Amino acid sequence: MRATWRGEKLKALCNQVGSHYPQRENFRLTPEVKDKFTEKLRFDPHEFCRHKLKEVVRKDGLNLIFEDGL
Repeated sequence: MRATWRGEKLKALCNQVGSHYPQRENFRLTPEVKDKFTEKLRFDPHEFCRHKLKEVVRKDGLNLIFEDGL
């Protein structure tokens, strides 16, 4: 039953923010834009799309762990 719940939550999230297609992108940024972007990434978010986060993992990219287990 838990797997169904997760599937429903993921589907609802994808309906809200769009589908998820893991892909690496490389961008060339001006030094000014790079500095602004780096500053924004310095702090971990506390929520995403009005869903509270339990943890932010930066081991390999940015992984958001939601409080509700999604």
